[in-house]
Amino acid sequence: MSPSDLNKITTGFESNIVPKRNIDHCPTKSWLPGMLREGLTSKVPENPFAFKHPLVNPRISAQKGCFTFHGKQLKGIEEYFFSAGNGCIAKLVLKTPSKRTEILKQLYSLGFKEDDIYCDLNSLTKRIVREQSLLIDA
Repeated sequence: MSPSDLNKITTGFESNIVPKRNIDHCPTKSWLPGMLREGLTSKVPENPFAFKHPLVNPRISAQKGCFTFHGKQLKGIEEYFFSAGNGCIAKLVLKTPSKRTEILKQLYSLGFKEDDIYCDLNSLTKRIVREQSLLIDA
């Protein structure tokens, strides 16, 4: 998904919103939970938008730190792209487990690993177990 394209479609701005480190100057402050808003009333937007967050931990850095805020509308993000005639998003639905397994094998062979995106012990453990089972089966 192109974050800039989503924002252009839903907000009219072709950029990513980047919150400031100081919460007082953050454009998303009014959308925070009440205990973090310090008395502001919530002004949740109608449509979703993409924003970047400071890269504060390895997981956010690995995932390139782009997030979406989903506003009041119940439409999926892909519906905004499709209705705008924008093909910068793809939704892949795998109906059979064998297709999922096939795609995962291709991703692994290209060098994409579980712990590349989810940099934690659970993902590292899953990768080690998967790779060890391949060695045992060989």
